Amino acid sequence: MIYSNVMQNLGYDQIIREDLPITERFNEEAYKRYLKLAKISEGLKKDAILKNFNCTGLIGDKVCFTNAGALFFRVNDEDVLFRHAGIVCVLYKGLSKGHILDAKELNGDIVSNVDNALIFLKKYLRASYKVGTPQRENVLELPEDALREAIVNAVCHRDYFEVGARVMVEIFDDRVDIVNPGEVCEGITCENFGTISITRNAILASMFSRIHYIEQVGTGITRMKNATREAKVADPEFDFSGFFRITFRRSISDQLPIPSKKEAIVENVINDREPVKTSDRKMMFLSYIKEHTKATTSGIADSFDLGKSRTREIIQEMISDGLIEKVGDNRDTYYVLSNDQKKKEVANDNERIILTDIGEQTKATTADISDSLDLNKNEDQKNKKVAMDKKQTVLTYIEEQAKATTSGISDFLDLSKNRAREILKEMVSDGLIERVGDNRDTHYVLSNAQKNTEVAIDNKQTILTYIEKHAKTTTVDMAELLLMSKERASGILREMTNDGIIEKLGNRRGTYYVLSKGQKNKQVTNDDEQMILTYIGEHTKVTTPDVAKLLVVNKNRAREILKEMISNGTIKKVGVSRHTYYVLKE
Repeated sequence: MIYSNVMQNLGYDQIIREDLPITERFNEEAYKRYLKLAKISEGLKKDAILKNFNCTGLIGDKVCFTNAGALFFRVNDEDVLFRHAGIVCVLYKGLSKGHILDAKELNGDIVSNVDNALIFLKKYLRASYKVGTPQRENVLELPEDALREAIVNAVCHRDYFEVGARVMVEIFDDRVDIVNPGEVCEGITCENFGTISITRNAILASMFSRIHYIEQVGTGITRMKNATREAKVADPEFDFSGFFRITFRRSISDQLPIPSKKEAIVENVINDREPVKTSDRKMMFLSYIKEHTKATTSGIADSFDLGKSRTREIIQEMISDGLIEKVGDNRDTYYVLSNDQKKKEVANDNERIILTDIGEQTKATTADISDSLDLNKNEDQKNKKVAMDKKQTVLTYIEEQAKATTSGISDFLDLSKNRAREILKEMVSDGLIERVGDNRDTHYVLSNAQKNTEVAIDNKQTILTYIEKHAKTTTVDMAELLLMSKERASGILREMTNDGIIEKLGNRRGTYYVLSKGQKNKQVTNDDEQMILTYIGEHTKVTTPDVAKLLVVNKNRAREILKEMISNGTIKKVGVSRHTYYVLKE
């Protein structure tokens, strides 16, 4: 299980993540920046500092991140595990959510997310110059300190177990809303709100306090009110029916402060931009439809800030051109790539891959190209692999969350609810999961058979880890370690021997087990791949020469390893010829 100690009723930020060792994707830049903000010397031992911060913990002999540590000091920008922990900033036109002018997803370390959310607000809120000071001082229409306090409050007090929602920073013509998932903690009422403090994520609050993003815990509401009163704007409003919302009211009278240059530029871009060619629009629409399972007129119109009538005209032209196809009727209408266009997209992608292979290796054989393009697999095999990958992702999701709903899987896999239901139904038929409850209370959990399978896998992994550490093991050792009978331990060791994972040596009482040669080679490969992933996490990308130097191998071997990692779906190629590099696959 990913949450190894969740049964101890710990807060989300306290949970030690067995799957997140600090040796993987450690964000050195975020760590050094935090030390600088906290005025802590970089000369002190990193391990001691992280332990003192409650950002790491031990699982056996392995030092792992706590969730708090991962949020502050791990590279999470392309990791689905922490996608829900980011911040979404949106600028709307008008008083409702009907018309989006700009939007930004922030998925970096938690301090950078707070900083960038504040930058987004400063970019679009009006500013004026404060008179009576020796130097001209730019002042936001809403106090910056109050906004920062509200954003930090949102990321500190949100419910991180709720993976279906993120912190929202929303700008409307008449207000700014900062919303976080999760109700106020038990014990806080309308009467005592703002006078007592119960912290949902105490480590996060302590970490922000160390760098003075917030002051003494429990004073945030008072500080926000004091800041707004000093700026002579309306007090913030607080709504904790459902999600927790802080609203800052903006002036919409004729006596508005002088707009900042940034806002003026945005207004010019929005209102006075040059018309985009229809051919360019079609290319933009194609990219959108390719990325979305079901593209609707409303979705396309909102994404490209176009009227629905004009959007329908372009869509109709694209259908006539044979680029896309219409599916469904009335409100269920959506658009997908036509079969001809899908073939063109595949052909274009294949050409890019072949050019990349030739550019990297100066030549490419038929076998190389066949491997790169997966030509040995027919369409049915590829579809089965995609389906299996989705089912494995669902199993991982249920392991983490203990249960799953149709809506949760639909959002997590970016699928329609109907497709999510189909996958869950297939998994029930396969005996992987069980359906519990009815109607709105319906959810899915691991089946008993699957739980037993997970336990068996965990037991085998424990045995492998033990042999790696001690070089060998015996039936008696494993019976004691796994708290089972010698007969059961012997059966597991026999299975692993038959699977070619371990080898049996000696006879009778002198019998012991070691890693097989194949397993040793596999672990060497895994170690190499992990080093490459760590390098990409630190440098955002890697090249073939980088890998050759990192692993002390020749370039041909480096290419082979990178090709295997592409096949495994962990990285992807970018660029061609000498400009080829590799990044983590989203």
